[in-house]
Amino acid sequence: MEINSGHQYILPQWWTVIQCILLALERYLILPKEKNTNFKWQKNRDDAQQAVKAKNALLANRSREIKTPLHTICESSDALCKCQKQNDEQKELSKMMSNSSHALLGLVNDILDFSRLESESIELEMSIFSLRNAIEECIDSYYSKAIKNGNVVSYDVEGGIPEMVCLDLSRLKQILQKLISNAITFTENGEIHISVSSIETDLTENGDQPLPRLQFVIKDTGIGMKKDTSEWIFQSFWQVDQSRSRRHGGTGLGLAISKKLAIAMGGDMWFH
Repeated sequence: MEINSGHQYILPQWWTVIQCILLALERYLILPKEKNTNFKWQKNRDDAQQAVKAKNALLANRSREIKTPLHTICESSDALCKCQKQNDEQKELSKMMSNSSHALLGLVNDILDFSRLESESIELEMSIFSLRNAIEECIDSYYSKAIKNGNVVSYDVEGGIPEMVCLDLSRLKQILQKLISNAITFTENGEIHISVSSIETDLTENGDQPLPRLQFVIKDTGIGMKKDTSEWIFQSFWQVDQSRSRRHGGTGLGLAISKKLAIAMGGDMWFH
């Protein structure tokens, strides 16, 4: 160590020893603390993940108990709407109660489906059914909503696709209904078109013939979407247009559930 006076001073060896001891003590005292902090953080994260899994499992296992009273309310309110012995005010209140109960049932169904998918307790029920009839039923269920928005809904199926297919009918209809509902919601005085085609696949059955794969495309002439937001549309609780979402309701789970269901059925979902 040099001083401005020009004299040179050399630190004694014991000072170097003390520095080594202090450095060792510092490492001994600080490092375990850092390791302990990291351990606590990992433990808290694991506990939080376990709590989420437990909540999802509880909702998935109790879905029947939750949905049964809601179904009863919906059916009772629908029956009340058909009652002729009501004045105009009573009819309006009955209609409001029916619409609200069905909206609540839809929200609960989304949350329960999301919980089942998160807890990996979803089970597929494969059956043979008419593909065209299934698509027409999905369109018919939103016919009045489409007419109200001034929309025309159409579909076509590629010629080589067989009439009967083997899939989970209820889950396929659930996906199509969510996509059709979204298209109608964000389209006014426009068109929604569903097309089904067959695409090539590398998957084979017993190593011989390739497995057929169906591609469903839903197009609409609605408000569209910015490119920088398209990567987020399948995120849970994410909504494209906040003002319209508040107007039309919803949980922001529809597309997230649809994508998870498509993956569970051996497919996928994407946006162009």
